[in-house]
Amino acid sequence: MAARAALVARYPELALGFGLGVAAIIAVPFAALVFRPAAVVAAVHVLGRVDEAALPA
Repeated sequence: MAARAALVARYPELALGFGLGVAAIIAVPFAALVFRPAAVVAAVHVLGRVDEAALPA
């Protein structure tokens, strides 16, 4: 949990933009059925990209 909080603290615009985008699409009733699994995959992908960028060269 601390790592997730640190990620939000380090990249607030990423967390806010991703969260609002997902919330807007999930607010549409039938779109939520299709989009929720895609949102989970996208969140894991974003987290992996952020971790990859944070690795020292």
